[in-house]
Amino acid sequence: MRIIRIEPLAEIGDGSDNDWADILVELDNGLRYVFTLQTPEYFHECMRLEGKEHYVGEPCIVVKRLDMEHISAALHDLVGECEEFLESYGTLQATEDEGISE
Repeated sequence: MRIIRIEPLAEIGDGSDNDWADILVELDNGLRYVFTLQTPEYFHECMRLEGKEHYVGEPCIVVKRLDMEHISAALHDLVGECEEFLESYGTLQATEDEGISE
């Protein structure tokens, strides 16, 4: 399995070291996942704002800087080496032919 598309769901800015982003990943088998990537400094900022010395949140992938170079490297490692964690760290998206029922 390999990645055919990596797409931020919103503008990721200038490669901050204190930020987070949701990233869409499309695989060559047709599956699509959304992953949350965060920087270590973002965790520190959340703890500071909440007045806590710990952070509990959704599973995410931690990158040194939030730019496409670091995002791409982390996601390629996840897909290439840790395939069993795709559903732990990512949210499987409906395929285009499945549609969304309301």
